[in-house]
Amino acid sequence: MKDKRRSHLSLANITLILSLVLGLVVSPSFSTGVVHAAPTDFASMTDDQLLDYESRKSFDFFWQEANTDPASPGYGLVRDRAPGTELGAQNMSSVASVGFGLSAIVIGAERGWITKQEGYDRVKGTLQTLLNHADQVNGFFYHFLDMNTAKRYGTSEVSVIDTGIAINGALSAGEYFGGEIQTLADQLYRKVDWEWYRDKNPGDKFNQFYMGYSPEHGFAGHWDFYAEQFMLYFLGAASPTHPVNEDMFYSFMRHKASYGGYPEFIHSWFGSIFTHQFSFAWFDMRNMVDKQGVNWWNNSVIATKSSRQYAIDNSAKYKTFGPDGWGLTASDGPYGYEGRYGSAPSGFGNDQHRIDGTMMPAGALGSIVFTPQEVISALRHYYSYPNLIGEYGLKDAYNLDLSAEGWYGPDVIGIDKGITLLMIENYRSGLIWNLMNKNKYVQAGMKKVGLLQAGTNIIDDFEGNHNHLGWKDNGDGVYTLTPVSDVTHTGTGALKVDYNKNGNAWAFFGAAFDGDKNFSSSDSLKASVYGDATLLFKLETATQPIEKTFTVTGNDWHQIEWVFTAAEKEKLQSVKRLLIFAAPGADQANGTFYLDDVQVNGKGPVASSILLEGLPVVGSTLKASYEYFSPEGLPEGNSQYRWLKSSAADGTYEPIPGATSETYTVQGSDVGNYLKFEVTPVSAPDENGTPITGKAMLSSATKQVEIAEPQARNVTVTTVPAITDTIIDNFDGQGINPGWVDSGDNVYQLTKDNTVTPDGSYALKVDYNKGLYDWAYLKGTVDPTKPYFVGDTLSFDVNGKYNIILKFEEVNGQHEHSFQGDTNGQWKTLTWDISGLKNELGDVQRILIFLDPAYKHNTGTVYFDNFKVSKLTQMDLTKDANPVVGQPVYGMYDFYDASGDQEQGSVYRWYVSDEVNGKYKLIKDATSRTYIPQQRDSNKYLKFEVTPKSDHAPATGATVTSAPTKIVVKDKKK
Repeated sequence: MKDKRRSHLSLANITLILSLVLGLVVSPSFSTGVVHAAPTDFASMTDDQLLDYESRKSFDFFWQEANTDPASPGYGLVRDRAPGTELGAQNMSSVASVGFGLSAIVIGAERGWITKQEGYDRVKGTLQTLLNHADQVNGFFYHFLDMNTAKRYGTSEVSVIDTGIAINGALSAGEYFGGEIQTLADQLYRKVDWEWYRDKNPGDKFNQFYMGYSPEHGFAGHWDFYAEQFMLYFLGAASPTHPVNEDMFYSFMRHKASYGGYPEFIHSWFGSIFTHQFSFAWFDMRNMVDKQGVNWWNNSVIATKSSRQYAIDNSAKYKTFGPDGWGLTASDGPYGYEGRYGSAPSGFGNDQHRIDGTMMPAGALGSIVFTPQEVISALRHYYSYPNLIGEYGLKDAYNLDLSAEGWYGPDVIGIDKGITLLMIENYRSGLIWNLMNKNKYVQAGMKKVGLLQAGTNIIDDFEGNHNHLGWKDNGDGVYTLTPVSDVTHTGTGALKVDYNKNGNAWAFFGAAFDGDKNFSSSDSLKASVYGDATLLFKLETATQPIEKTFTVTGNDWHQIEWVFTAAEKEKLQSVKRLLIFAAPGADQANGTFYLDDVQVNGKGPVASSILLEGLPVVGSTLKASYEYFSPEGLPEGNSQYRWLKSSAADGTYEPIPGATSETYTVQGSDVGNYLKFEVTPVSAPDENGTPITGKAMLSSATKQVEIAEPQARNVTVTTVPAITDTIIDNFDGQGINPGWVDSGDNVYQLTKDNTVTPDGSYALKVDYNKGLYDWAYLKGTVDPTKPYFVGDTLSFDVNGKYNIILKFEEVNGQHEHSFQGDTNGQWKTLTWDISGLKNELGDVQRILIFLDPAYKHNTGTVYFDNFKVSKLTQMDLTKDANPVVGQPVYGMYDFYDASGDQEQGSVYRWYVSDEVNGKYKLIKDATSRTYIPQQRDSNKYLKFEVTPKSDHAPATGATVTSAPTKIVVKDKKK
């Protein structure tokens, strides 16, 4: 598990490499571009005007922050960030910025911000730089390149993901400009040896891409968890020169979790929203599912909504968070670049993301294709902050909690402006998607990994997806069947069919299915044919075969479609073979044709990605949303809706009378039930004036419907909560004394120090020099058989500027928490709530502390003191002990409000009785959660009563009374 952790941390923080320690070099010549005067009233703009403004400004970054010196080896390279002066990064280009920039030029040319010739020239020069001057290894580029020389910048790694982004940009530009640009893009793609970057060693990392490579250290890390790497599988699988196997798409971990009442989804390690966006910027995955039935578009929609909900839920803590302040993603922060910014869920234990009040506009804007209304609302919100608006539109990040004036990132980062620009354009016009959808490598790559359009049943796409046992001549030698890649309808594969009938008038070739296929729900069979041919298609069924003849002419691709009649569909419940006859009935015919994309599919529209928003609480309104898709390209008509309920989540759902709209207000009669939404998609009328009705689809069930009033749960009587501490190390000789040492890299120098302490005694002084050891740590060892860390809070004191990951390595797992800040020469106590981990921290064997994780070369000094675990203890006086006269007792309960409202003004009462099951009388003036039993209570029994109240209507819940305590006893000491 350690390697997995470190590989993902490296991914998230890799853009930090060395920019702080390298000297400046001579700046390249940059384009002056056109600087637009900022409008004074963004609020008056229409949505499209504001989107256009942010897009244009984002484009300006790529146009103006590029090397435009034609004589420079770095011509066309784009800065990683601008202005970059605080980090000394003015001459650092990231290959990812270049990739986004190539697509940005396409958008700029299409929208008239530059001429098409200007775009052509810039793209051509950039591709020539990448091909002829940029440092690379086996076709892969270094993460960072020098803007002047195109050589490796510092000791940055050879990056597979940044190379993938560069290839995406090149291919999109090639499709747009064509000609020499397309040739250069193809050359760039063909050079990449994807197989070299794949781990081919047996073991748990087998068949995964490595995460990074450097000539000094070799390969490191793995893409072993879901992130933004889909582009690598598509590009790698379709490579005409160095392909990887398509199963790589299924070799990374698909860890599911949920947040905010939304369904489970496959999340990334840090919960950064960019991981659900980057591949989608170029690859159109709408209405597609993979071989495991995952709809990745739907996955990104849920991730986006969950991320927004996380920001809403934390809005009371951070000023920047809220319904219009969301989109946690890797970005600059007040203390430097932070790749761990993200939202729940994260990691394995929901403990890998971090927040500090910093918010990033690009996080939301990159999701505009998934949740357009929410994103446009956020865009308007961000443009209400004048200090967040700069030369290139919205700045990278801001934080309003650090000071009265707030912190605003001084730089904009290329990849953040890139995802903003591309996704806004895809939302507005689909331009980048449409271009990439035309590219044969893109078509092939997505098919090869098994991404198929919803509602389509592939017989053979000749890219690896098929459900038959192989194409075969009938045995008379008439047909020669040859897979080819030079003449294709889509992708890089098709079937060439040469035939010479030679007296065999009814010779055929065909494919037997792997078991009988039920195609009765399909409406048609489609295939693409190239050449002059008359073809008879026959489906052999368990009853009577059905057939249809088509004639195509001309050296071009033609799509034939066999629309099944109702009688034919009845015979398709058990299809055994597909047979194809060329020139049926002619005994001397010969010729050649090509076959591609053979499939059966429904004509009816499909509803997918059905989501419910709102709480299943009486009085609240649930809203349903879904994605509509028509294979025939018909717009949506009058789709039909129903809400249903059941007493069991997996039970039988019955329609709710009258609930036939996209919204439903939860009723009191629904309490204890589960709800679902059903949509039957209906298209607008087709060419015959008839709407087409699709299959009814159900959402997932809501949680059990609850009442709206606040509740008091688990009401009982306990001793007053007390805190006990387990000292891990106070560096004065008390505690477990785990024996802190450097991990072996000689990065950390540890000294007991009595000059800088919070308590006048000793503290631990840690001097560090990271060198090349970005993940070096100091460690302490403890006895895993002792439950030292089973508690509620871990705390420690720190002095200095700190960026820390504190990690527990257990015998059966690991957990970690991050801290970041600056104590400004004072001592500060840091805390980690570990109460939810009580069942997991009973076997801790090592404590690891990473300082400035993922940074190389950083140096510093930090002081630590007073590591301890605090545990809340109390005894249940209704079960385990007796109340004692004179010793306070405590009314214990859990406050719960299904709407998420906060407790405010709850009412308490205490009662006493002579008999445990007798009549209980109210104790006058006993109206707090604590009560001190009096002498008059001796040998009697107590009860605690609470009426819960919240800060929002309905404010008062049902009164709940505890069980009786054990008998009150006298204090034996008195």
